[in-house]
Amino acid sequence: MRTLKKMKWPVMIIVLFICLDLGYAKLTNTNSILSTFSNLSNFQAKQICSCLFVEENNEDYCKKWVSHDFPLLSLKIDQAGKRVSSLLGDKKYFFKNERAGCSQD
Repeated sequence: MRTLKKMKWPVMIIVLFICLDLGYAKLTNTNSILSTFSNLSNFQAKQICSCLFVEENNEDYCKKWVSHDFPLLSLKIDQAGKRVSSLLGDKKYFFKNERAGCSQD
């Protein structure tokens, strides 16, 4: 019970920060911190696509390689269709050919 009381204030501060960030982004017409995660997820999808289908590495290696700098965000990998989708972002990438690599859907 005591731990819950200690956790209450940090959680409230984080929620307040997110609300202020979203409000500021809306007022100034700029990107919020949440769109940063969307962009990061899209970038990771592109990197995974290139690692899997252009370099022909295995899935475990590619996930470790991409998540080296930042934890791996939600991705959907379709091995048969040679596609990678970013679930947090809005981009989908597919393997075009060896020379062109992966392109956005």
